[in-house]
Amino acid sequence: MKKNSTLLLLLCLMNILSIAQPVLDSSNTCPAVGDVFIVANCNGAVNIGSVGVNQTWDLSTFSATNSTTYACMSASGSLFPASSVQLNSLTSTLYYKGNASSLEVTGMDNTGAGVEYAYSNTEQLLKFPFQLGDSLTDTWANSFDNGLTFFRQGTSHVLADGYGTVILPVGTFGNVLRVRTVQTYTDSIPGLGIMYSYVNTMYNWYMPGQHQPIASVSSLVTNGSSPVVYGSYLASLVTASEDVSSQLVSGMIIYPNPATQVFNVNLSNTVNQLTFNLTDFTGREISLNVLPKSSNEFQLTPSKKLSGTFILTVKANGKTICSGRIQCIN
Repeated sequence: MKKNSTLLLLLCLMNILSIAQPVLDSSNTCPAVGDVFIVANCNGAVNIGSVGVNQTWDLSTFSATNSTTYACMSASGSLFPASSVQLNSLTSTLYYKGNASSLEVTGMDNTGAGVEYAYSNTEQLLKFPFQLGDSLTDTWANSFDNGLTFFRQGTSHVLADGYGTVILPVGTFGNVLRVRTVQTYTDSIPGLGIMYSYVNTMYNWYMPGQHQPIASVSSLVTNGSSPVVYGSYLASLVTASEDVSSQLVSGMIIYPNPATQVFNVNLSNTVNQLTFNLTDFTGREISLNVLPKSSNEFQLTPSKKLSGTFILTVKANGKTICSGRIQCIN
């Protein structure tokens, strides 16, 4: 009888494990200070697949047109004081407030276009915990000025509609929760009779432990026109380390890291008379071919294939302004 009871218990435990599903919470989902990751940006439609349990979503046909590197920093003293963190790239900054109960957007700064989006009512992206079948509805509002001051008002309907495995160009990932968000919003200028209407349907695939969706598909309809479809995926999974933090403090981001033969350097400011020195831990210097991509972005190619950890030092007028580690894999 004892053996039968033990067997029954084991079968029950196996059954529980077999139906386990991903659950998002603040610790495994919210952006964290020190995170650095690369997002591959894509145009064109992909098959978003079906709803339900144990799905396999094949997004391997994603075709990247370019990529964006993001670094997560504290938002203390920022434009939007309600924020806890900010995600910085070369062209934009996204502001978030994350806590044990929810993740919200608190502001956006499109530095490339010089446009700030200030939220008078923040947008809730997720509530915690969040798992299959959970949903939320949130109203939100912001304003922005691109020559004229627009007021944006919207409602978001969010639903976790499936979990399973997602196939990306960079690999296959299990224990993923898909979240569908439908944003319905308008941009208007009171008194001028100007109004634009939008419906944006987004699918985000979240893998607990990664502080960003590992894949996203967005379909935007403006004033009833044909949808414009965008997609993205994490070209490098989120990393956080002392090395990354030191790169952020010094105003430099190295990507991809680890790298094979070619890597890029983004500097937070434009500096003249730059030199780049790559050395191993014995002090031996490796020559580099430096190709400027913009005033503060450079493509570096070592003169030979490398394997191991190396130190990249950036100097301006002979003085060191920043340094960081690069891991080379060959």
